[in-house]
Amino acid sequence: MEIKLNIFTLYIMNKKYIKIFSLVGCPYSINSEIIAKEHNINCEIKHVEQQDKNMVKKENNMNTFPQIFYIDKEEDVKFTIGGNDSFESLVNLYNDCMETKNSTDEYFYTNIIKNYAKQNYGSKKYYKVISNILLMINQ
Repeated sequence: MEIKLNIFTLYIMNKKYIKIFSLVGCPYSINSEIIAKEHNINCEIKHVEQQDKNMVKKENNMNTFPQIFYIDKEEDVKFTIGGNDSFESLVNLYNDCMETKNSTDEYFYTNIIKNYAKQNYGSKKYYKVISNILLMINQ
């Protein structure tokens, strides 16, 4: 099967994506790569060799791997998702929303996502970013 993407789709895909700094040999990094592939998430994976890990830790101000970010070049946003656990948690949130997709109440989903943002990132103001990330799953 040949998949054809129009120019607009390619433009959007290059503007919004997940960026994973994956430490070579790290089981959590490998798991995050698998999650991204299994859920067809538009992402860029940067493999980090052991000798470069301290430099990447310092650049991204994070101490563990993987280091996962949501990038939106159009809105000039770089949002720290976190590590493997946080990434899995977002996919689980997506799955939970899909299980209740029969609900036509948009307010229902809005509250779920806002509460998730507050609980996991300290503020409901991240609702839009979390929503954009969820829209990237299984696309």
